[in-house]
Amino acid sequence: MLDIVRGAISESGIDPQDVDIELTESTIVQDDALTVSKLPDYLDGASLSAVSIALAHRLRLNVVAEGVEWAGQAIIFIQRGCDEDQGYLFGRASPPEGFKDRMWTRPALIAAEVTGAFRDL
Repeated sequence: MLDIVRGAISESGIDPQDVDIELTESTIVQDDALTVSKLPDYLDGASLSAVSIALAHRLRLNVVAEGVEWAGQAIIFIQRGCDEDQGYLFGRASPPEGFKDRMWTRPALIAAEVTGAFRDL
């Protein structure tokens, strides 16, 4: 994979510092069973996520948890040190007209849901 990336950068003439490469957990381990949707029920998946996050931070990479659908998952990734979360918990794709309204109301709803989940721990 590294040779492919190097070749593409070389052929395009782009500055390598302007390139961001996204490696998802499933890309790295090639096991679709170890996804966010299985956490925290799947302990090995949680352990793998912790190791993946720690490795990325050690490499000075930004870590984004994708596919976060419920507050318990967000808490896991907050505790493990993810830099950002994204997924249906934060909102589904929508037309531009609804985006502005959702940006004003959804963060408060998410904060309340996550705060309630923290209390339940």
